[in-house]
Amino acid sequence: MLRLIKVTGHSMAPLLDDGDYLLVLPLRGRSRDLRPGKIVTANHPDLGLIVKRVTKLDPAANRVWLQSDNPVLGSDAQALGPLPLSVIEAWVWLAIRKRRPKLRWLGSGAP
Repeated sequence: MLRLIKVTGHSMAPLLDDGDYLLVLPLRGRSRDLRPGKIVTANHPDLGLIVKRVTKLDPAANRVWLQSDNPVLGSDAQALGPLPLSVIEAWVWLAIRKRRPKLRWLGSGAP
């Protein structure tokens, strides 16, 4: 089932801005659908719910690396470190832009 979440912060700018809304599709055991480049939500052990880009996957070790798009205001993969795949909650399917009122397709396939 699709969920609506609100972006807070600027770590994914210019793709996503503070105040944008995202329709996200829960992964629910579909980690095989993950690949580098996908935008996902994750429940980080220290930061809580975050929106980041997948940069690297190691399914054999059950690890994923995430990174912000904004190098000045975000976290890079080294700072976040490798995380267990289980922290990934959903992939971003659609962004609803606050400033430029338009929809931005970020997903692939149908929900």
